[in-house]
Amino acid sequence: PGADICYAHFCHRAYLRDRWPLQNATGPRRLLRWLGYHYNAYFEERAFRRTRMLVAPSAGLVRELLATYPFLQGRAYANPNPVDVAAFARPAGFDRAGQLCALGLSTEQPVLCFAALGNFSHKGLALVLQAMAGLEPLSPSLLVVGGSPGEIKEFKRLGISLGLLGKVVFTGFQRDVRPYFWAADLFVFPSVSETFALVILQAMAAGMPAITTHLQGVEDYAVEGENAWIVEREVDAIRLAIQRVLDEPSLLARASVAATRSVEAYDTPGFVGRWRELLAKVAA
Repeated sequence: PGADICYAHFCHRAYLRDRWPLQNATGPRRLLRWLGYHYNAYFEERAFRRTRMLVAPSAGLVRELLATYPFLQGRAYANPNPVDVAAFARPAGFDRAGQLCALGLSTEQPVLCFAALGNFSHKGLALVLQAMAGLEPLSPSLLVVGGSPGEIKEFKRLGISLGLLGKVVFTGFQRDVRPYFWAADLFVFPSVSETFALVILQAMAAGMPAITTHLQGVEDYAVEGENAWIVEREVDAIRLAIQRVLDEPSLLARASVAATRSVEAYDTPGFVGRWRELLAKVAA
């Protein structure tokens, strides 16, 4: 509260209203999260009433903020988060086979990728594993990048129970995710909610088209059937999308090229330039 410019990456009041029942925390953790969201919802409203300008990373989040706080009309703008396009581009000489062999994965089968710092339940990893369990003829592998030791242990058990032993590799937290992205063919990310889903944009910059759910930000850069497939957050829908893409190697190849091209507008210089234009509005 008191800031002239608010750079908002979340709407706590909207989360409590629309998505709180979808989170799966229990016991003291659930209570603490409830208190935290309500605390932040109270102070975000105070901050938004005072601010001269609100900036959010996606058009979807701007719409949600305006629907929740109509008094922001005329003061809310979107500036998509940036990705370092050159840094994430797959190098021409990248040794994909060597990377996969080092991870204990076959170079003969397609490789899916899922990445998140944590909160695997919210991000949809269980759904990805369940979808994979019905793809035996194609037998893709899965790289899971990120996660805490406790989460990794929990989801390893789930993968084994689904018959995926040897098909799923958990890399844990990685300071540099790019080699893992470059080794994979298709990004799968059926999250409950995101404010921009930057990780999908990073995956596309690395040459991976994405299968994802209806998320804020995705609409800004994903084109259905060209660089992404947007599905319902259901196991069967995710499985069918994976099967369709992997059944058509030419489709995957075209989508990979389209994914790489689609992120060019989100490079860092564009982000900086849009911020300068917004700051000029405040200074005027």
